[in-house]
Amino acid sequence: MKLGGLSAGKLTPKRRAAAGPDPQVTYAGVAASQQSPPPANYAQPAPYAPPGQYPAGGYDLYRPQPAQAASPEQMRAEIHQLVGPPPRPRPRRVGPSDRLRHWLMGQSTPRDFEPTPSEALTSAVLLTLAALLFGLFAQMTVIGTLQHNRDQQVAYDDLRLSIAEGTTPVGPVEGAAVAKGAPIARLTIPAIGVKEVVLEGTTAGVLRSGIGHRRDTVFPGQVGTSILMGRRMTYGGPFSKLGSLSAGNEILVQTGQGSATYRVVALREPGDNTPPVSTARLTLITTLGSRLAPSDVLRVDADLVGTAFAAAIPAFTAASLPRSEYELKGEPDAMGGVVGWGLLLVAAAVG
Repeated sequence: MKLGGLSAGKLTPKRRAAAGPDPQVTYAGVAASQQSPPPANYAQPAPYAPPGQYPAGGYDLYRPQPAQAASPEQMRAEIHQLVGPPPRPRPRRVGPSDRLRHWLMGQSTPRDFEPTPSEALTSAVLLTLAALLFGLFAQMTVIGTLQHNRDQQVAYDDLRLSIAEGTTPVGPVEGAAVAKGAPIARLTIPAIGVKEVVLEGTTAGVLRSGIGHRRDTVFPGQVGTSILMGRRMTYGGPFSKLGSLSAGNEILVQTGQGSATYRVVALREPGDNTPPVSTARLTLITTLGSRLAPSDVLRVDADLVGTAFAAAIPAFTAASLPRSEYELKGEPDAMGGVVGWGLLLVAAAVG
């Protein structure tokens, strides 16, 4: 076949393009599996238009459409498909402050919190100290007040019975000291509402149950100076309002020898002068300063109105009286018990 003096097989590229595709070359023989669909935003080629003319519908119909940005959810899904799920955050180790905060708020510590051995020990020590402080405060205030009231009721019953039977101690018998904690008198101070049984001795243990009589002084109502000591806050705080007394207030005492009335003459703080000595005097002592950590003492002096009773020689002198019975002194055995319980609590918390 000749086209303008040239055979079909010898067409130049320009003439071949103008002649169109060879009808003998088709895509019918291409397997369907080898044909791929065009991309989503694929722009179809515009049909041929002579120079100076536009294809039907204009070229805008054949321009590629701009791609739409993927949403964050789609991006996360594609990333998850490519690299797998994100790694779980590493659990944060719990510290002592975390455990203490959860414990105070009544919450359980999250399971992801796994303390190291040192953190566990520190947490146990902190929790033990907190429990000890809380228990000590409760013991000295709420529980201590209940204990004081119970002991006072028992002591009052014993005192009434001994007075009725005439067996109330009024001093050492043949040099033998009266047993510590034994009821010896009843003290009444109307101005501040005090009605307490006085017990023999002034150790911390005795003062937990009530007002104590210092054993190197005479008994109340007798010739000489009698000293009574009482707590200001903890364990009932019978002398909590002692500082409210003023000169002229009356103090009543009932003992195995009878009743005696005293009248307040002075309140003394550290550095104040002692009033002139009288035939029979009652001195009440309590603490000054912080309620839980006192630093000094307050003394209230009262002189007897009327005739004093005969006095027995005290079983102790100021030099022989045990130091634990002086004001602001504690019992050395008590600290051992606190330390022992603390060690047991630490061992239980760690183990």
